[in-house]
Amino acid sequence: MDLLENTAVALDFQKMTVEIQPSRSIVPPMENPFPLKLNWDRPTLLVDLGDAEAELLLDTAASVSLHLSRSFVRDTPQLKDLPASRRKIVGIDGAHEQDSIIVPYIAFGGRTFSQVPASIAPLGNAPWGNSALKSKLDGIIGVGLLKRFNILMDFGRRLVWMTALPASS
Repeated sequence: MDLLENTAVALDFQKMTVEIQPSRSIVPPMENPFPLKLNWDRPTLLVDLGDAEAELLLDTAASVSLHLSRSFVRDTPQLKDLPASRRKIVGIDGAHEQDSIIVPYIAFGGRTFSQVPASIAPLGNAPWGNSALKSKLDGIIGVGLLKRFNILMDFGRRLVWMTALPASS
């Protein structure tokens, strides 16, 4: 994380741009920020997931909207009994058949999304990080949901601003 330690990264999904600047020089959006946690130097956010709290990695390389750890789903009463089906998930690590559930809702960044499909598999299948990181995460928020915001991650202050884009984005 040395490279980003005192840096802010702005992701503008409308313009499809990434801007990197010193943390001290950013002009934050008007919205209230959310705490940005760093687990093993990876940005995570606490979210409300079907009446359960989950710590999810913000991953712009993940093509799915939501990927949950099999152990998190198994250990979460609000999720473990939801009907599951199999579906093909295509990502950076190839195509895989995985279990999938429909999460009643996920709330983060000041927005709530209903009936969100979530793939379920051990995070050990992910092509990044190490086993210690993967064992502590509940899942991943992918670009399918992140693209609905413009995001400013201030790694220096450990804050993230998420400006909701119009619903058609």
